[in-house]
Amino acid sequence: MSTELAPSHSGLRPFRTGAWALYLAFVTAFCSVVVVSVSKSVGAMSPERPPLSNPPLSVPQCVESLRERWGRLDRERQEFGQPRSLAQAQQVWADFRLQWLSALRREEARCAVDQPGRLPLRRAFHELERVEDLYTTAAFQYETEIYPSVARFRRELAAAELAP
Repeated sequence: MSTELAPSHSGLRPFRTGAWALYLAFVTAFCSVVVVSVSKSVGAMSPERPPLSNPPLSVPQCVESLRERWGRLDRERQEFGQPRSLAQAQQVWADFRLQWLSALRREEARCAVDQPGRLPLRRAFHELERVEDLYTTAAFQYETEIYPSVARFRRELAAAELAP
């Protein structure tokens, strides 16, 4: 009785190893490009905090500044619902957001919120920035999900008004 050995695939092993190495190198490079791109994008959308000013603004001045920042944010949110293209709306909000956030960070530095006794101011600045984040989410949801339905409704309403 003769025993035959199954054909060996060990001759393909270097090719398999090379294919895996090439695959892993490609995936690593791709993931690195994505991580760097996202990091740059987030960095561009998040202005740095300027150095603290000396002397800091008084607490009443800081409260007034917060009220002004809040008013500007809320007015922009209300104006955001005006008809425009999706790309234009997103760019308008992104530009506004960066300008608004830069101004907020400057005011935060001028108010020296990290100094002892200014915890309520620090919390107020933090909450206003949180509101801005939520407004940004809501603005993009409005433009991508709600506005198209509103536009269709307006068209149908206008057509209904013209119908005999």
